[in-house]
Amino acid sequence: MSPMISIRLEDIAQLRYALYRFLAASFLAPEEERLEQLDEAAGILEAYGAFLQHFAFYGPWRRWVGQVRRLRLAPHEREVAYTELLQVVPLQASRYLDPEGWGQGRVLLELERAYREAGLRPSSEHLLPPDHLVVELEFMAFLCYQESRAWAESGPISRLLSFERRFLIRHLRRWIPPLACKARAELGANLYRAAVEAVEAYIFHDGDWVTLVASLDPSRGMKLDHELKGERSPVAQ
Repeated sequence: MSPMISIRLEDIAQLRYALYRFLAASFLAPEEERLEQLDEAAGILEAYGAFLQHFAFYGPWRRWVGQVRRLRLAPHEREVAYTELLQVVPLQASRYLDPEGWGQGRVLLELERAYREAGLRPSSEHLLPPDHLVVELEFMAFLCYQESRAWAESGPISRLLSFERRFLIRHLRRWIPPLACKARAELGANLYRAAVEAVEAYIFHDGDWVTLVASLDPSRGMKLDHELKGERSPVAQ
């Protein structure tokens, strides 16, 4: 008999929030304190391994967690690896969606419009451009947090799920694959290659997950009985 897990959709949204924040922080400068926080966050997420391990993104994510722990022990290696990442693999969407630079303004305007629609405003304290990988992953984390609150408070679930799905399709799913392709071709044994591959695996999994949840009837309540069996779920391994 297949094992069953009953987990609230609110809690899954919170897990997704934590995963997006973890992945976003992975592409900031690898300072010792930040790596320590990533290691601690990974430990918390690993507590949900019995649920997460049945999804296709878990393997790539676990490989990156292993590299994070390796980076903590090698200060010089992590600086060299991070510098190479920034030099070889651009982390801005416009570098892939508009490599000639003719429509960079359009890419940025579309992103800024999405951020404003979600209720966010530009901050002078944020030094990264709107199309930076860290910013887009943090935005998805924000949407997942809003979703978790909506499940708890009977908020606008359908609208939020639609927004999440639209952002993944129109933005992250369009430029992360060529970014990952470039990383595989040019980063070689660089430890950050695992980070890029973890992001690529997760955004495709998450898009399928959002599509699945959006197809459910919210009146069924806040729990999803998920049978841990690959052929029964389009987002499982």
